[in-house]
Amino acid sequence: MSLFSGDMHRLIENATDAAYYKQQVITNNIANVATPGYKAKTVEFGIVLDNAMALDSNGNPTDTGSEGAYRQARLGVYTYEQPYTRRELDGNNVDIDNERIALADVQYQYSALIDYMNSGYRNIRAALNRN
Repeated sequence: MSLFSGDMHRLIENATDAAYYKQQVITNNIANVATPGYKAKTVEFGIVLDNAMALDSNGNPTDTGSEGAYRQARLGVYTYEQPYTRRELDGNNVDIDNERIALADVQYQYSALIDYMNSGYRNIRAALNRN
């Protein structure tokens, strides 16, 4: 499956968008570290496989010729208030150290996804320049 085949390219684009969205949520948490009553939010995302595999009558996976033909991947993105966190007297539960670690982590993920996409573009450019 190449970088620009429909499903894989869409999945990488969606993962990049989700990482960017997670960065925004984390920076919003950091910006509200001193806001009374603010409840920190978190974003989780991961690949969800719809109809993970087509099964035959015996319950065994069938190979229909290509990965995309028997499995459709999509990105699940979930935003919720952070549970089980320490709250200050003013009701705020933002832990600035955890937010900084989460921000560094998601920035790394975003950078890796962009690097992956850029390597695909470089390969296409190189292929087009070969005559």
